[in-house]
Amino acid sequence: MIVLTTPAGPTRVYEGTDTRAFSLLLGALAATPPATRLMSRAGERAAGRWSLVLAAGIGAYWIVADGQDSPSLFRGGLFLHALAAALLIALLVRAPRTPAGRLLAAAPLHRLGTVSYSL
Repeated sequence: MIVLTTPAGPTRVYEGTDTRAFSLLLGALAATPPATRLMSRAGERAAGRWSLVLAAGIGAYWIVADGQDSPSLFRGGLFLHALAAALLIALLVRAPRTPAGRLLAAAPLHRLGTVSYSL
């Protein structure tokens, strides 16, 4: 992704399967037995605190990133976002009744999640 980024346009990098495979692979890694065992070591309170930190960090990045015009997005930003999202999901699986878990399980967000890919 870093090598293929050009100032002319990020379309190739943003939509390329080869340049975005890390998103799917990080999610798959989070579902493996070693990763789930590692997450099970986190206490529910620690998982709750870290899930709030990660959710706030992801939200802040959404606010400050300038869409496809953000140079940091294609120089590690998308990878860090995918890593934070995978960790957040893993922590919420560990501790779903934390404040972040309850917030993200709200009915409007749940409905949005069911149609988000098609949107």
